[in-house]
Amino acid sequence: MKNQKIIWQNNDFSKLGVTLLCETDASKELRITMPEGSTLDEHFAPATIIVQVLSGEIEFGVQSEGEEEIFMLGALEMISLAPNVVHRLLAKRDSIVRLTLSKHDTIERVRAVAGA
Repeated sequence: MKNQKIIWQNNDFSKLGVTLLCETDASKELRITMPEGSTLDEHFAPATIIVQVLSGEIEFGVQSEGEEEIFMLGALEMISLAPNVVHRLLAKRDSIVRLTLSKHDTIERVRAVAGA
């Protein structure tokens, strides 16, 4: 693995976007750009994930025992989820989201969820 400088900033909120910014021996770092009002409908990941809001505000819904638990995540707040936990995202404002995936997960899966 080479040393890499990663730039998270993105000012294009014209559409929902998913970009792979870094891949290591253990994980992948993705930037998800979410315009206000955009959604990632209910889905799950096959491995543990970490979601961090870098800018903006996200309504993060998590299914737990048949009920939805809502977390409001602002800039620099994060949540981690175990494998196969159903969740959804709604951008309350233009937002940049950092998603950390297992090395074995795919960006194609995330793009399919995003419709990107």
